Amino acid sequence: MSKFRHYLQRLQQLNEAETLVKGQKVVLFISGSSHFEHAELSEYQRSFFSWSLNQSSDWLPMNFPYNEGFVNSNPVFPALLQASWSNCLYFLHTRWNKAFQRELVRHLTPVFQCEEVIIISQSSGLNMLTTILPNIDSRYKKLNIIALGPVSLKKINKEKYPCTVIKGKKDLYSRLLDRHQPDYLVESTHFDYLMSLEVREIVNDCIRKN
Repeated sequence: MSKFRHYLQRLQQLNEAETLVKGQKVVLFISGSSHFEHAELSEYQRSFFSWSLNQSSDWLPMNFPYNEGFVNSNPVFPALLQASWSNCLYFLHTRWNKAFQRELVRHLTPVFQCEEVIIISQSSGLNMLTTILPNIDSRYKKLNIIALGPVSLKKINKEKYPCTVIKGKKDLYSRLLDRHQPDYLVESTHFDYLMSLEVREIVNDCIRKN
């Protein structure tokens, strides 16, 4: 059995009642997965949230699927080459695997039932959103998306889904594989956004204005 197929089966077995999305306001991180064993945030992701949100209690300490069943107290993160390959598979399944798309909708629906949603997406995280947003009713929600180095086959409708796009001047992936015009150009490669003080200040400012 392939690793992704096993990952998909785990998603299908998760209980929706065990979602980590609680309350009326949620701030979360979404990106294509660099591995399929867990959904814990990396040290850089946690540091980014803690700094940008001033230790806000609103943010979810987990990537998609935001579910208790995916909590791992001892996560292992892969090397860059393996992580890149996993992200490529994730991107392809997001676009063309209908069963996976159904799980995206199922586990993201609680997010869009909140009254206020701030989503910080990285890389193909925006691809996940542009794939499933037409199937989720978010018309009456206060939504703000901040996309770091997006890689998405579809362009997001900014009039319907407010989105701030941040691209790095040295980010060849986002510049070549994504059609969104940047709202901000920063000094960053595809892998440095979360460590950039410039990016942190932009994100912090966007959140304060929201």
